[in-house]
Amino acid sequence: MSSLESFIYALTAETPQALKLLSVPTLVLWVRLLTHLRDHLTYTEVCTADGVPMAITNENLFFFAEALKITRVIVRETWAIHGRLLWKYASTAGPRAAPFDLLQIFLKVGVQNGIGFRSFFPPVKHCITEACQQRELVERRRIYAVLFTRELGPVPAVSYSSSCAQCHATFYPAYWVHGSGEIRTHYLGIPSAIQVAAHAYIETSLCDRITDSMVCAWVSSTNNARIYNLEHAAQREGFPSEDIWKATVPELTTALVWDSFFIYALLRHFDELKTHLVLSNRTLLVLDGRIGTIYARSAVIPEMDKTDRDHGSAALSWMALQLGDRAVHGMIARDPYQANVLAIAWITNI
Repeated sequence: MSSLESFIYALTAETPQALKLLSVPTLVLWVRLLTHLRDHLTYTEVCTADGVPMAITNENLFFFAEALKITRVIVRETWAIHGRLLWKYASTAGPRAAPFDLLQIFLKVGVQNGIGFRSFFPPVKHCITEACQQRELVERRRIYAVLFTRELGPVPAVSYSSSCAQCHATFYPAYWVHGSGEIRTHYLGIPSAIQVAAHAYIETSLCDRITDSMVCAWVSSTNNARIYNLEHAAQREGFPSEDIWKATVPELTTALVWDSFFIYALLRHFDELKTHLVLSNRTLLVLDGRIGTIYARSAVIPEMDKTDRDHGSAALSWMALQLGDRAVHGMIARDPYQANVLAIAWITNI
């Protein structure tokens, strides 16, 4: 018997009335869904001081009723009686596995309620600019997106953002844009997925695979995209077609592979430096801005002496004229250190 099943049986033994509303398999599924959605619920519902949603409302209420095949009244009543215990287990259940059966539930009843299989939120609730002194963020907005996962293929996702009413900075899941709109600052650390376009995220585990295939096997960005799309053809065909998801395209493109490659390398470099990646808001997340990303990487390597910097600048000029995959791999083959300067990959192990 799994720990989840043990918890459910202990719950029903303590409060037998639970079984009057829901069967054990339904309670098990509910806890699994809560475990998967706990960050989403914390962000979208009004919570108590210790972080427990006070009620299940709006689209979340419709989702749980349809996913569990029960009425909305039962959802409300069950949460009123057992919500805190269910939430306690969901919050201490350890790593949140996302098996294929849960994805099917989201594809059937999640997307029609505007709930993605994954949700991304700003990691802060208050403005972190010096001038605002922790002013609470307002004006929450959401964008429907696609998350390219390593194991499950492209899945529907929702990205939230908030803004500061005083300095007008906008906080996204991966970074914040200063009030001027010109500068983009990434949060410290490496997230579980990186944003590569307004409506597209890529799991960092997939970024690792892309980097490894480029460095170790010289697989081009175009072929990386082709292989991924072939691997997950069925998931691409089953991607939501509802109106709110029409701006998302479940196809990994050459441009997205390239951008994920460079952005991930930059994030890893700045993570080693324990500092923020700061870039122009106009040079990232678009294929044409790739050179701007490369310059950002090469400009902050403190250990490079003047000779190395001049050598890197010459390589950058050459790279600006040669953006094809063959040119990139030729650069890697001739000079791995130079490739590192260009943010091509972290290849110190070859």
